[in-house]
Amino acid sequence: HHSDSLGRLWDDLRGTWRREFLGCPDDAAKLAIAELARGGVLQVVIAAEQTHRAACLANRHERVKATAVRDPLEVKQIRQQIRANVWCLNPRDKSWFELRQLFKSLIPSP
Repeated sequence: HHSDSLGRLWDDLRGTWRREFLGCPDDAAKLAIAELARGGVLQVVIAAEQTHRAACLANRHERVKATAVRDPLEVKQIRQQIRANVWCLNPRDKSWFELRQLFKSLIPSP
């Protein structure tokens, strides 16, 4: 899913994140699995309205721990409970600031 706020955020994140546009959450989950299975990335963010569907499909691979997430506080709680490496979020109705804070929380602490 794409929104104006997400588009603006991508302009700010250029160089630190790679972006792929896909047609549906199923394709995004398949790409996440492929990237994590080959070790190409450490984590993936799927921006889709169907966050739970994307997480469920991605979790079918043993190297994936996918979860739907709404805000930075949830990211913190999830990190304490599981080592998620696929974060599924719905950018609809989220401001640029909300999305930026969410992405900042996804960057692991050293």
